[in-house]
Amino acid sequence: MNSPLPSISFKGVSILVLFLAIGLLAIQPTLSSIFNLSEEFSMFMAMGVTSTLAIGIVLTKVDDQVINRRVKVKRWLLGAVIGHALSFLLSYIL
Repeated sequence: MNSPLPSISFKGVSILVLFLAIGLLAIQPTLSSIFNLSEEFSMFMAMGVTSTLAIGIVLTKVDDQVINRRVKVKRWLLGAVIGHALSFLLSYIL
């Protein structure tokens, strides 16, 4: 059954959680202290960037070996939109 949305395996979810933990524990305090940003904004930036990288890597390298360049670009853009939207939701709304 061909679905337009790719499935994500347990291995992909594990990599996603690992990236998010690294972003929250290592990058967020660094942004907060070096650039003197607020706690919420530094969390938004750190989680947005790391979730974009993680979703892009999982969707293009780990779970689905994409050969077509157009599909790769669409998945990286999807990762950027979803990553930053969820980061905004977790940083400012919840």
